[in-house]
Amino acid sequence: MRSPEADRTIEAWNDLGLRPVKKLFPSSKRYQNLVKRIEENGIDDVLQAIQKIKDSSYLQGKTENSRMVELEWFVDPDNFSKVLEGYYDDSERRQQTRESNDKPWTEWVKENISKEQRMLDRFCVLHPSVRREMEEKRIIVGQNLYLENLPEDGKSILLNCLRINGVEIREDEKTDDVWW
Repeated sequence: MRSPEADRTIEAWNDLGLRPVKKLFPSSKRYQNLVKRIEENGIDDVLQAIQKIKDSSYLQGKTENSRMVELEWFVDPDNFSKVLEGYYDDSERRQQTRESNDKPWTEWVKENISKEQRMLDRFCVLHPSVRREMEEKRIIVGQNLYLENLPEDGKSILLNCLRINGVEIREDEKTDDVWW
């Protein structure tokens, strides 16, 4: 059985005039992600986020370098949060933010994160989704780095990324396979 909130959401989605959802099975990943977004945020916020899509030229694929959003993309937790927070709203400020985020991350960090900020929060140079994942896996806890929780092949990548962005790595965090 599908939830009434999920049915309401699909109805609102199909009213957008984008690619409609014709079949949605409770066992599918997109249905499960939709239900999680409803549980975490409430039906009103989910419907509000759908309204934001309706009001966003970018998400409707009407601007340069954009494409029409699909339900699978929308119900992803990171994408949903960005839509709800207004990241894709039609405004000059938001458009500039999107364009700046199209730059390589290291370039964006150098332009937008001061040395003082980097000293206070040494992991602020990591992309938010990468940092969130590392915090969930307890690789990053506060300002500490626990490399033993990171797969071997990821240690040098992470440490080099931090080094490139000017983050000091303590001796106990260094490994043999990282170039210094």
